[in-house]
Amino acid sequence: MLYKCPNCEKFRPDDGRKCPHCGADFRGSLRSGKHAVEPRELKAGLKQLQCEHGILRDRPCPKCGTSEQEAKENYETHILMHLKDLLIKLGLVKNAEAWDAAKSLRAQIDDSTENDH
Repeated sequence: MLYKCPNCEKFRPDDGRKCPHCGADFRGSLRSGKHAVEPRELKAGLKQLQCEHGILRDRPCPKCGTSEQEAKENYETHILMHLKDLLIKLGLVKNAEAWDAAKSLRAQIDDSTENDH
């Protein structure tokens, strides 16, 4: 499972080790003053999956005229596969856990975007 690091607020595996983004322990404590930077692959990968209005393509966009059903049918699996590949590539999860982790991350992205609006 993934959880949000208390220090950098990025999602990471709940395995009790240091955060791969900022190096904080599981409580969010840091020994040095270093801060994490969002992984370029994740940021670039998500950018490719967004419409021109910044909405992930598996969600409806009123400006593009995409309905919820169209978006889900055409892009949901593609986006989950992309997230799965990124999580494996970044070494955050093992292959066997990647699909569930991708679904969890997608749900967390939805929750965070709902809180922003």
